[in-house]
Amino acid sequence: MQLCLLLGIDILNMKKIIWFVFAFLMVSFYSCEDEQETIVQNTADSFTKSTAISSLIKRVSQNETSRDNVLDNTSLFSVKLPVTVTVDGHNEVVTSPADYLEIQSIINEHSYDNDIVYFSFPITVIYSNYSVATIHTQNEFNLIVAANDDNFHEIDCIDFQFPLTIKTYNTDNQVANTINVASNSQLYNFVDGLGEGELAGIVFPITMKKANGQLCVTNNNAELEDIIDAAIEDDNTGTNMPELHDILTDGSWHISYCYYDNDETLFFNGYDFTFSGMGNQGDVAAVKSSNIINGEWEIQNENSNQTLKLQFDTNALHDLESEWKVKEYTFNYVRLKREGGSNEYYYLSFTKN
Repeated sequence: MQLCLLLGIDILNMKKIIWFVFAFLMVSFYSCEDEQETIVQNTADSFTKSTAISSLIKRVSQNETSRDNVLDNTSLFSVKLPVTVTVDGHNEVVTSPADYLEIQSIINEHSYDNDIVYFSFPITVIYSNYSVATIHTQNEFNLIVAANDDNFHEIDCIDFQFPLTIKTYNTDNQVANTINVASNSQLYNFVDGLGEGELAGIVFPITMKKANGQLCVTNNNAELEDIIDAAIEDDNTGTNMPELHDILTDGSWHISYCYYDNDETLFFNGYDFTFSGMGNQGDVAAVKSSNIINGEWEIQNENSNQTLKLQFDTNALHDLESEWKVKEYTFNYVRLKREGGSNEYYYLSFTKN
């Protein structure tokens, strides 16, 4: 694990110290406040803004920005309803998400029209963090969409059940706090707003609700991650999603997230990955500026589980070399995970350019 070694052994030791201090001070703080209240914070269930569970929490709790893509053709934001649109000569008032099907049916009606949805401006849009903005013209709409990355990968097949409680500890000023969370918007913005030196931990157990109405009780971060992953897998079962090898070999990719003992995404900034080959194996080229690192990839299927094996010709991308479990993929996103030993897990995500 070269990148971790570059960071130095002291960082790993410091991490253990921080977790210990967090657990100790969380108990001390609340014991002083109320001698009858005993709080046990499992250090394994603490997280920072950059840990993998934080991303999953945000994706579940974010405003759903992809559901209305038939209207706005972007996942940057959703359009607040009701809204009036014109598509292929039809004037339609969209008052609820159920009307999206009508817009889609109009688009599918003929193959010779432009299928562009035109809004009657002004419109109100809601971003993933629930902030609201008004867009007054088509030109303003086009400029906003063109200037922003819309690679948002919301998870809409499972929901948090509120209220829930989060304990926090700031390692800089040694202040502990309790946050009572009552909504998705509050949860999303809390996690998104965590700063350097801030640790947080959900007070378990909590309840999650799947799209089919099933309630799932989770008792720690590992169970929470597993429940979310299972919901994603159930949601994708029976869909017409292409095979992973067809998605990988279509276009180029960049690493949007890499986590070992720390967030190491920065180390891979500037690399573009192109996968080529037939079937479940082939070559991969990682290009940064004028430098090219060649390698090989292979997809393996075993007991309905997929793994993506990566290997490169030089040590520069050594941390990517492994057999990664495929946890999730879409047309423009691939999320991978592998066990590193001692109950540690590493994470890697590719997003299409």
